[in-house]
Amino acid sequence: MKFPTNPKIRALDEFVSLGCRPFLVHGIRRDGTCTCGRSTCTSAGKHPHSRGWNRELPDLRTIRDQLLREPELNVGVLSPYFCRAMSFER
Repeated sequence: MKFPTNPKIRALDEFVSLGCRPFLVHGIRRDGTCTCGRSTCTSAGKHPHSRGWNRELPDLRTIRDQLLREPELNVGVLSPYFCRAMSFER
């Protein structure tokens, strides 16, 4: 198996191996705005990318593809060890 070179995809694979459920989180563009596109976003780069993120099982292939298409996005995880969601950025 080839080891992914993209650090976010490596992190995604590691989170899954630890039993976490990954989901996409909006990121921050170079100009400082959130990738959600709302000019008044008060949680820039810190909120889920899509609805249903905490109810649906993740489609890892879709998450990987989206990270490659939109490198500003981040990965969040629902951990079986904590009662809260976390996001990790590069």
